[in-house]
Amino acid sequence: APFTPPDEDYARTSFAIVAQARRGFSASQVVVRGHDIYQTTGAIVAWVVRALVARDAGPVGMRAPAELFRPEPALAELATVCGLSIDPSFR
Repeated sequence: APFTPPDEDYARTSFAIVAQARRGFSASQVVVRGHDIYQTTGAIVAWVVRALVARDAGPVGMRAPAELFRPEPALAELATVCGLSIDPSFR
């Protein structure tokens, strides 16, 4: 049987995601840090579902998240809901 760590092990994990963008000689990055990637993923999915259900009629089909939600308020709310720290190199 494959090894599956107990849920308590996931709760003790932490992660960081670094996204970088370059345009010409300019560069920006954002670092997102959190704990328990599985719990965080579930909280993000639940937030997106609630936000989609609550919105008025709008674009349908394949869409980028920024086409459905204003990025800055959405990320701020997700950070609060999921206990994330978001550190952009820009403001």
